Amino acid sequence: MKPLKWDKTLPEKGRKAALVASDAEKEEALKHATDFLGTLPWKGTKLTEVQALDWPRKGVYRKDGTPVEGVPQEIRDACMMVAGFILAKIPFNAISLAHVFAVAGDFIDETEDYQTPQRVTWH
Repeated sequence: MKPLKWDKTLPEKGRKAALVASDAEKEEALKHATDFLGTLPWKGTKLTEVQALDWPRKGVYRKDGTPVEGVPQEIRDACMMVAGFILAKIPFNAISLAHVFAVAGDFIDETEDYQTPQRVTWH
């Protein structure tokens, strides 16, 4: 197996794919991206017990100690990026996941054991 190399072009490939995708394709990709992000061990807890999605959350703070309110832009950006990866048919691998962590990693709970669910794919 060929070793993976960092590919800084992946987010741009995703943005380009999103530009030419139909509204229905974008909506479907965003749904799958949101589902994927729901597999990550986020800091804090859901704001309410009955909410379907992982964000917004309580008990999440920025590095300067400021509490995070609502859905932070980094989470929105990560979701859009993953949706772009789906549309561009970029494989789920360590490099694409590293891009997600680079964007939203400050909100990942590093005290949790992260185990990728078996056979996780972007779609």
